[in-house]
Amino acid sequence: MKPVNIGISALKLGIFIVNLTQAATAFSHDIDTPNEDLLDHRQLLPRSGGNLAGRAEARDFFLRIMPVGASIVRGDSAEPGDTDKNGFRKAVRDKLRWDGWKVNMVGSLSGGTMADNNVEAIPGERIDQIHTRLRTTAPVWQPNLYLINAGTNDASQDMVAGAGERMKAMIDTIFSITPDATVILSTLLHHRDFQPRVVQINDQYRRLVKSYQGGDLEKPTAKVFLAEMQDDFLKFPEDFHDPLHPNRGGFRKMAAVWVWAIDQVNGLNWLNAPKAAGFTDDEGKTMCKKEPGSELNHPHGSEVKLLFAGDSTIRDDGVYKQSSQERGVVWKNKVSNETEMYWAHFIDSGLPREQVLDELVLINRDTDRIDIHINRGDGKFDAGVRTSIHFGDVNGDGLDDYICIASDGTPFVAINNSTRQQTVPSFGVVFKWRDPIVGYAQDRVRLGDIDGDGRLDYCVIRDGGNIHIKCYRNGGLGNEAAYWQDLGSGGPVFSAKDMGDIRGVRLGVTHPDIGEGIGDTRERAKFGRVFNKRDGFRDVISIWENVNGGNGGRWQKGDGARWGDVTGTGFDDYIWISAFGEVTIFPNKARANSFDWYKSVAWGSTTLVKTGVTRRALHIADWNGDGKADIIAVDRVSGELTVWLSTSEPGKVSFQDAKKYSDTKGFCTLGWGVLYYDTSHHFADINGDGRADYICIQHNGLMHAMLHLATGTTAIGQINYTKNLERADFRFADVNGDGLSDIIHSDRFTGNTNVFYNEGKTAPGESNAGSAWKWGRPANAFKGTSRGSNLQFPSLSGQGRADMVEINPNTAHGWVFFNTCPAGGDDPEGVLDPSLPPYTPGKTPETVSSPL
Repeated sequence: MKPVNIGISALKLGIFIVNLTQAATAFSHDIDTPNEDLLDHRQLLPRSGGNLAGRAEARDFFLRIMPVGASIVRGDSAEPGDTDKNGFRKAVRDKLRWDGWKVNMVGSLSGGTMADNNVEAIPGERIDQIHTRLRTTAPVWQPNLYLINAGTNDASQDMVAGAGERMKAMIDTIFSITPDATVILSTLLHHRDFQPRVVQINDQYRRLVKSYQGGDLEKPTAKVFLAEMQDDFLKFPEDFHDPLHPNRGGFRKMAAVWVWAIDQVNGLNWLNAPKAAGFTDDEGKTMCKKEPGSELNHPHGSEVKLLFAGDSTIRDDGVYKQSSQERGVVWKNKVSNETEMYWAHFIDSGLPREQVLDELVLINRDTDRIDIHINRGDGKFDAGVRTSIHFGDVNGDGLDDYICIASDGTPFVAINNSTRQQTVPSFGVVFKWRDPIVGYAQDRVRLGDIDGDGRLDYCVIRDGGNIHIKCYRNGGLGNEAAYWQDLGSGGPVFSAKDMGDIRGVRLGVTHPDIGEGIGDTRERAKFGRVFNKRDGFRDVISIWENVNGGNGGRWQKGDGARWGDVTGTGFDDYIWISAFGEVTIFPNKARANSFDWYKSVAWGSTTLVKTGVTRRALHIADWNGDGKADIIAVDRVSGELTVWLSTSEPGKVSFQDAKKYSDTKGFCTLGWGVLYYDTSHHFADINGDGRADYICIQHNGLMHAMLHLATGTTAIGQINYTKNLERADFRFADVNGDGLSDIIHSDRFTGNTNVFYNEGKTAPGESNAGSAWKWGRPANAFKGTSRGSNLQFPSLSGQGRADMVEINPNTAHGWVFFNTCPAGGDDPEGVLDPSLPPYTPGKTPETVSSPL
């Protein structure tokens, strides 16, 4: 309908329509003084249905709406029990979306649980304070529609005089920045304690809008519309939960007034497409780079507990209980009193590291001669091999290296460079491993693998009655340490045990599967204790074999936690894998139209798949690109894949029989290391076709990939050059929601996480350090809440972005930290009619004719 010039007759409808001919136009009269000519309601004639210009259809552009005000606009304070704190904003947006509008709520702040929760409102602010912020935020966001409810705090602080002038100054600023925008200004809500002041400010607002009003509404140069909030539609106290803030019903009534006003300005053809800005309006903001720390301020909670480990499937193997069996005398020989006995793994037999045996090493302190007796198994040793008096695995290759500690505590190392099946070990050139710790001489140095990564760490002992041990982690990527990390952050790693004598202190592992003993003692070695039976000449060794066959302490409940969208709902299911490869799927009950952000029980009935392979070999990823995660097993030696394809659907979990993929054999033969997550095998969709690609990572982070395409697999070589970061700390997940898996690196101790965003395939002829794929520079993304190994990155909010989950390794309890894009897009339930209460403008209330 063509808009008509209704002049002052619009007053009875509870709104004003004005033409702002110049943003700086002065008022033609004093707006602080009541003017009876403007308030003569009896001369106004009603219009049919309360519609000024008739309801027009939604236009094909975005309403870029900036809600402006204070606590009422923000929706906080909210009534008790209203934890969403969306105020009127979600209802307004939902109704506009239902009516066909594309909507982007904008502002420098966010508040409420709604996805599109940007706002320009801080509780307690006055008009002048809001105006100050708008000077900087309006140029950034370039709204085409402002919804303003401001001035309640002016009333409560007795700043009635000049409120209209201050509002005029703010609106003038708005039009100087966004001249094509439309402003909808509301009158203030009822205030139990200061209602006379509110009435006076509302009078000023009505006169302000009348002062802006021009004679030609068809070609306005600036557009302001008044939404009347005191025409008896909102009732006090029924629609309020305190003296001034609406309850949920009151906010819905406010939303109805706002939407009605937007319908009117649309009918008048006042709304224009928003101007270009430094961001993109889109209908579903599921794609964005992760803002650092945003997961700690998510409106749905910054630490939502979603895993409780209540199912008996989730288990550990109990408390460690030692068990051993006497094996008798296994070695006899005559040796000098000056001979020391050690155990070290020198010979590469080709066995997995957890199955290797140690050699017997005899060192004569007088002559510095070393005899090595090769272990042939079952307690049988070869004759000694002489080589000219510490041993341990410095570089993590599984072979013990030669270590000599100088009198000042400086360690010197010669790397064991023996090849497979070499029966006489050989060593490289001696080099200084690290500088000593001042004040800690040779007798105070101890070596042991403190963090369980398979590389020897350096420790020093302080005594003085009580023994304290400080340790420094060997952050090695090659033969030498790339860095040393204080494992105690300045304090001791092991506190005093009231033993008093440092000579008896050794470092070692007592039971299997909790790292690998590579220093003064051994974990997986078959020889747990060495006893010397005779005085004078020590020539007999008796052995007790550790027969701890699963009697506790090897596995924690959290070790089995995995994730994957097995059922194809868009929400990852929880998957728990036992040490023996029993895969239990807990289906995620969340759906887009009923997602409650894990406020209720999230997991459905379980399904068990017995794979018959070790947990270390198993991975969860969508291998065939059907939108459902599959179970993938990797052969440790050959790298060949066996896959159980998911045929599941929501409410029903099922898998096909296992199938081998021979074309993957030989691609990645690096196996896995000592740390639980130290594996060379990763599966992630780096090219965006929905299929998991096969990625092989070397110890130093160098990556190669085999793309899994619709036509089969193809190796593309190097995809990422070494970052000198350790393999065990890498993960893959789609962090920004663009459909491409990104590289995630979590600090092993702090959990602080950087993301290397996937930038796609390297263009032909483009130099990229030899890599076929491009990745962005590391960007700070998630703030660590636990050790890096305890953090996982599933997609749990239905937005296609990786959230962060912290898993307690002892209990398997888990907490999710949601990956929040800058607010935008529809909520997970989609576009629904909010069914707002019907609104017909009522009578504008009478003015207070005298000042307070």
